[in-house]
Amino acid sequence: DCKKRHQIARRGGAGTEMLRRGVASRAHAVLAAASPRAITPLAPLELAASLVDSTADNTTGEAGFLALDAVADRPGILVAEATRWWRASPRAFGGQLVAHCIVAAGSVSPFRNAHSVHVHFINASRMIRTLYTVKALREGKSFALYAVQGEEEDGGRLVVSAVVGFQATMADGAWAGPHLHAPKMPPCPPPHAVAPQMMSAWADSKLEGLAQMCWEVRPVLSSPYLYWVSWRGSGSRAQPLAACAIERAAALGFLSDLQFLWAAFWEHEATHEMQMITSLDHTIYFTKEKLDPSGWLLFELESPFAGAQRASARGHVWAETGALVATISQEGVMRVGPRPAPSSKL
Repeated sequence: DCKKRHQIARRGGAGTEMLRRGVASRAHAVLAAASPRAITPLAPLELAASLVDSTADNTTGEAGFLALDAVADRPGILVAEATRWWRASPRAFGGQLVAHCIVAAGSVSPFRNAHSVHVHFINASRMIRTLYTVKALREGKSFALYAVQGEEEDGGRLVVSAVVGFQATMADGAWAGPHLHAPKMPPCPPPHAVAPQMMSAWADSKLEGLAQMCWEVRPVLSSPYLYWVSWRGSGSRAQPLAACAIERAAALGFLSDLQFLWAAFWEHEATHEMQMITSLDHTIYFTKEKLDPSGWLLFELESPFAGAQRASARGHVWAETGALVATISQEGVMRVGPRPAPSSKL
């Protein structure tokens, strides 16, 4: 897995360290000097082969929605090719941008487990070739922090900016220290007792996007606020996840935005019509080191505020075992109008 690959690279001795320094020095010409230090992604030893591919024209890979390409002649840059986007709507899906930022930061982090990601969606992505650069903000003994920016190659348009944090683990892969408290998972039927159902937020998706869905959603008691979701690992639309903490965190990042902000609208659906909804920012705090989105995860959503053409939503994610996996928050633009009264049939 990616952790073992990273350990092998770290044990490479003087030759590996010289390679790291040489690649990093070339990256300074590419990355801006706005941060204390700029770092280039190492060779694909750092991540599972399905996550970062060293050939720019690769369009396969297992978890293709999560994958970025390392380009040999452009050190310090990872690329999301146009063929890798989930094309369910005219602009890029925010969850995929979140996933890309986690993957990009993870390509240089000495630690494998993300503890947080804070993403700002700057401009609507056109799902064209997008370049990701990573800058180290802090690399300590226990925590590392990286700034990530994604720009479209055509025109240099900035589409996403993020700060991603990683935490060191012990030899057994767990974070040090006791787990003191966390909210309990709400009582609900298990996923196998709930029927699959299309998310209302994606009901009008393009057919191309519907055909690409590699996950399954099972709302609990038909409630959009409480639902089971699993990254599909088998079948014709499968994108299996590697045994890699970064890839699995990226998959959760992708799934976390599937209908998150819509939690602010549902209680007003009877009286208002949606005119526009789009995310401004997205934050995830990971609370479990060993997570597996290919298993079942329970999402519970709520909205503390909606007004002034903005809305916020927050929620928790639990593993099927009841362990808290993540806490998520999001703010976005939400413009609504009054729903017309039913026309008279007289």
